[in-house]
Amino acid sequence: MKKIFAMFLFALTAVSVFAGDYVFPGWKCTDVAKIDAAIAASDTTQRKTAMQVLRVFAEQPPASFEELCAAVDQVVDNVSDPTVNAEIKAYWKVQWKKQFAYNRLEFFPETLAFCKANQSMYDLFVAMAGKRYSMSDTEIYTLLANCLVKYSDAYSAANVRNAVKKLVAFAVTAEVKTQKNDLEKLNRIYSIKAIENPSEWTPVVSMIRTAMATY
Repeated sequence: MKKIFAMFLFALTAVSVFAGDYVFPGWKCTDVAKIDAAIAASDTTQRKTAMQVLRVFAEQPPASFEELCAAVDQVVDNVSDPTVNAEIKAYWKVQWKKQFAYNRLEFFPETLAFCKANQSMYDLFVAMAGKRYSMSDTEIYTLLANCLVKYSDAYSAANVRNAVKKLVAFAVTAEVKTQKNDLEKLNRIYSIKAIENPSEWTPVVSMIRTAMATY
């Protein structure tokens, strides 16, 4: 599962930058020529498949979350790369249904309901934009805390820093009673990462410990 997390994170962080001749067309791009160029320049099956989903949406934008999901399912099911097994396909389906809806700013209630029924690492990003989904402060805090613990291997240090900032803020507005215990859990989890990669993770642990000191 760690390997799948890493594969997804690469696509998540790389789709917005240049990689050789590849240029991400944009989440709502309708220029088929640009998308075709991105498909041709894609250096991984994952990226190529995501761009094929985008091409479907360029030709027929989804009118509902159900249509979005059906398009993702169909494109992923048609992947013939033997290295992409059933587990990876299932993971892509869940992540991309959330990711496309999130970045296209579409189908907020349906996306949140899907997240609740299909938990995954991408829920952290939904929680970070929780007000967009009409989530309460308590719901946002709970989802952030759960993701940071459950999917700690899935996030970059920058992801975690941003999430911890929001976690601390929502702990106040939601009048959370478990914040100290939650921060202690995070300290234990991310301190291990700081030992393995001090330059990247020590600032994250310092932030967590500073927050802990206020309780």
